Amino acid sequence: MFGSVDEQDAVKLNMAGGFVEVWLAKYIAAIRSEAPGPIGINLMKKLERPTLSALYGAELAEVDTVWWAPAYPMTFQNTSALWLLASL
Repeated sequence: MFGSVDEQDAVKLNMAGGFVEVWLAKYIAAIRSEAPGPIGINLMKKLERPTLSALYGAELAEVDTVWWAPAYPMTFQNTSALWLLASL
C-alpha cells in the first residue's frame, strides 16, 4: 500500500481508516450501553510508515487509549506533536 506511486492517497486512506475505526467503536458503544468505557486502538510498532497516519486519524476521532505493541499502553493528552507532524 505505501510502496505505490501515489503515496499521499495511501496516507489519506490510512488516516481515514484510523478515524472510522475509532468513531464507529465509540458510536456502537454509546448505542449499546449508557456508560461506555474507553475506546482504544492497537498499533504495531513494527509497521512504522503507516502508524503515524493511522494514529492521527484515531486522534481526530478522540481515541482514549493507544496500545503500542501489545504490552505498552499509552494515553495521549497533548496531541500538538501529532498536529505538527501532520503538517509536514
